[in-house]
Amino acid sequence: MALLDIIEPIETLIGQHRPDTMFTHYATEPRPWPHPRSRRGIEHLTHWRGATLGADAAEAFLLGRQLS
Repeated sequence: MALLDIIEPIETLIGQHRPDTMFTHYATEPRPWPHPRSRRGIEHLTHWRGATLGADAAEAFLLGRQLS
């Protein structure tokens, strides 16, 4: 798993300001706190991942398949 520092503010990435973000595309997915798919759960996870890098927030990526 690779961690990537998030440059944009986390509020922008999870749908507070942009109409084309996750909570707009997946309208049936958000759940109330303390579910991991709640807005607060996502914020906590990004800040925890960022803390492991020394950043404010980070996003994790996993390469599923590499094509040559």
